[in-house]
Parts: sequence; structure tokens; C-alpha cells
Amino acid sequence: MWKRVHFTDLMLLELNKWMEGKRDRQKTDVHFASTSGHGVFNWRFIFNFSYYRAEKMVLMKTKLDEKPGKKRVPIVYLQVYDKERFRPDDPLGELEIDLRRIPRPEFHLLGTQFSVLNKVISPTIDIFTDRSLRGWFPFTQYTKKGRVL
Repeated sequence: MWKRVHFTDLMLLELNKWMEGKRDRQKTDVHFASTSGHGVFNWRFIFNFSYYRAEKMVLMKTKLDEKPGKKRVPIVYLQVYDKERFRPDDPLGELEIDLRRIPRPEFHLLGTQFSVLNKVISPTIDIFTDRSLRGWFPFTQYTKKGRVL
């Protein structure tokens, strides 16, 4: 027998990402029943590109029938959405990460001062050198008052 619990303040979170253009957008599954606004996504995104270490640029791989693209800075764009409360094109927050200069993530979520928001220059991580990264990154939203979590 299943017991159904009804919550009034639930969020249906979804995470979108893209690298070169919005045409290669990938989405996660919807994180159902988030009561606090926290969603834990254990999701792998696959980017198909070649990295040129000397230039620190990427070349997105294309289909065989397309012309090769141009080299770009390796920036990943992330957006988080609440699929139920807001318009589908209105993200709750956004994050832009340069894979060559990733700010060190926070290791504890509660009570932290995100150095990204305070514009404190902290050591950065090159994902192409370190190959592994774990921690919390703040998603921000631009408002009339500035950038907020």
C-alpha cells in the first residue's frame, strides 16, 4: 500500500546546460518534490569537443556533413528551472563556468559566503589539468538590485 503525502510548497527542479549554442542544450530529469529548493543532481553531461591545450580553446565536434566550427573559449552555461511555478523560459538562476578558470567550490552549503558573489579573487581550477571537482556552486539571478542567490 502506498501512502501519498501532499505538500503545498513543492518545487519541480530541472537543470539545463549548453556549451556552444542553445541548439546543443541538454536537460536533466525533473527533480520532483523539492520542499526546500535544494536539488541534488547526479547527472553527467556529455560534451563532444577537442581541447587544444596550447591555445586553451575547444573545437566543438560536428556531424560529418557540417563545416567545422571555430575554436571557442570552453564555457558551460547552466540554468535551473521550476517546471511548475514559473514560465518555462524564466529560469530561477543561472551559472556560467569557464572550464579553464573555475572558482573553487564551497564544501559546505549552509552558512557559507560564496566568494563568487563577493568578487573575492580566489584560486581557480583548470578542469583540463585537475580532471576532478566536487562542491557547491551558487546559481544567481540578475534583478534590479543586482546579482542575488
